[in-house]
Amino acid sequence: MLIAFVLLGKNLEQRAKLKATSDMTGLLNILPSKARLMVDNDAEKSSLIEVPCDTLAVGDYVVVLPGVSTGCKACTNMGDSFCFLAACGFHYSLLAY
Repeated sequence: MLIAFVLLGKNLEQRAKLKATSDMTGLLNILPSKARLMVDNDAEKSSLIEVPCDTLAVGDYVVVLPGVSTGCKACTNMGDSFCFLAACGFHYSLLAY
């Protein structure tokens, strides 16, 4: 009887590990790889550059188009669009159009 409980526990632990690995892989797949960085920080006459998300720094202005996910914590400076923010450790300014 004791062996059955040990085997059941190992089986449940293995299933939990597989599910956690699968969930983490799914979360990593939805992170964006590139962001649209606003160069001049002025909405009327600025240019946009696509850069890897790893190169963004605190205080960068990032343009987020509707339907695009962001990989950062942010505040919206202008625009009236809703955006889903994935968790990450930095804070950027978003311009949602």
